[in-house]
Amino acid sequence: MSYSDIPILPELTFDNLGEIMYRQKGETSSERTVIPMLWHGFARMQISAGGRKRSACIYVPQGTPQGSMFVLLNIPSGYETETFLRKSGWLHQADLHHICLFAAEPEQGSWGADAEELPYLQACLEAEHTGVYFRGGLCVYAAGYGRTGTLLHRVVLLNPLRIAAAAFVNASPAEDPELENCRQMTFSRPGRLYTQKIADIPVPVLHMEASSDADEEITKKVSSFLMQYARYGADGPGANLLCPHVSFDQPSIRFRYFTDRNGIRREFLEYIPEAVQKSGKKAPLVLAFHGISESVRNYFELSQWQSIADREGFVLVMPEAQLIRIPLWLTGGIAKADRAGWFVTEPERRHTDLEYVEELLDLLETDSPVDPRRFYCTGHSMGCMMTNYIATERFSSRFAAFGATSGILWEGSPVHLSSTEIPMFMTMGEYDLWDYDPDRPGPLSESLAFWKTHNHLCDKTDADHPDTGCAREETEDGRYHHIIWNNKAGVPLLRYTWVQGKEHMNTPAENSLLWYTWFSHWELDENGKRRYIP
Repeated sequence: MSYSDIPILPELTFDNLGEIMYRQKGETSSERTVIPMLWHGFARMQISAGGRKRSACIYVPQGTPQGSMFVLLNIPSGYETETFLRKSGWLHQADLHHICLFAAEPEQGSWGADAEELPYLQACLEAEHTGVYFRGGLCVYAAGYGRTGTLLHRVVLLNPLRIAAAAFVNASPAEDPELENCRQMTFSRPGRLYTQKIADIPVPVLHMEASSDADEEITKKVSSFLMQYARYGADGPGANLLCPHVSFDQPSIRFRYFTDRNGIRREFLEYIPEAVQKSGKKAPLVLAFHGISESVRNYFELSQWQSIADREGFVLVMPEAQLIRIPLWLTGGIAKADRAGWFVTEPERRHTDLEYVEELLDLLETDSPVDPRRFYCTGHSMGCMMTNYIATERFSSRFAAFGATSGILWEGSPVHLSSTEIPMFMTMGEYDLWDYDPDRPGPLSESLAFWKTHNHLCDKTDADHPDTGCAREETEDGRYHHIIWNNKAGVPLLRYTWVQGKEHMNTPAENSLLWYTWFSHWELDENGKRRYIP
């Protein structure tokens, strides 16, 4: 393929989005996933930097799921883009590991002055992060080459929350005198009080010297180094997580598929710890829903639910969503390609997700080692909305307890509740999408009021006014601020925790809290009634 043959990605508008999405979904459908990247192969993206247009080259292997990692790299001077990616072995690594490439390109074959190229490299990172066309991983890898690689190093240092790991070939940091100044900078964002310096956020970095930039062995080493890591939490340092990258090629993990009653092909990740498999006994089930624009792969890797499953011996199942149009209130007014999401905000279609969950539970009871008396439901963000939504449905009686992070009970959700009390635990971050204060009017306080009323913790009139007539217990544990509402028998039926300094993200610490202080204390008795175990 010649440079001129690489197609340019179309400009997306709200007028043409439906037509383009229909075409791309047909062209990129995959047996490997129900949420594929919507363009594959080579493509070129327009990049605005320094008041003018540049381009960058994208490569996505066929069948790559949304949420897969991108490597942001700069093409060395003197190389044509596609030639370097092939000769260096980056295309082979991309195809082998289903990672994607975002190649910043020199103009006319050579890089210009630092003042001109630094904004371009930063704009490339912004374009990948914005995800107008591709929903990549929740962070990127970076690979810098030569003198321009030292500039990419500066971009990495200025954006550590977005970088999982970086490698630099023939790009000595000593050649950039600005790096030390960057290290002393403090994170800043309106309305948020941060004390962390940029240098406080660890970024794994590999430096190598080589006789040639286009060396397959060097690229293999760089790729192996980068793919040890993953990161989550680009919005702020309050809960940013650097963690090991998960290999999904292991016997405890299965990606499973079925076609539901609505004719929709469904996918879910099932994790059965080795100890559970060997025991031959039925184990608790945690059903966990990812947020919008995420994927089961992102959520599995970064939530660390599997570590708790290993310690406590339960089965973890993460349903995959469908590709849907992103709501305008989440796009910032920008037309974006469809991403994975749930239909909780669309009354005409959300019943399909509920029917999916019911069928999934039936399937798991039939052929997985799960104990129907100990089913638990959780989720993050839109997955929290799904958790609240499921809890309002009649089949919520199949779950012993519910608990979810950084979300609400969506206004207007249909409610088909029985009179049965429903244990609910919700968390929110201080800098989350919704006001974290349960005593201030807003979607969170309304959601808590709903569960207070349903669980007879106070009457409806009082529930509309924060905790008037409701007895509650409050405790603090470092950054974690806990509130518990008990019924008259002293049983905790509603919990809420807000986390100081945390943005809109799910953390392993929250999930441990959900399991050890909530799920592990609830089960269904022999009559199917919920029982709290102190």
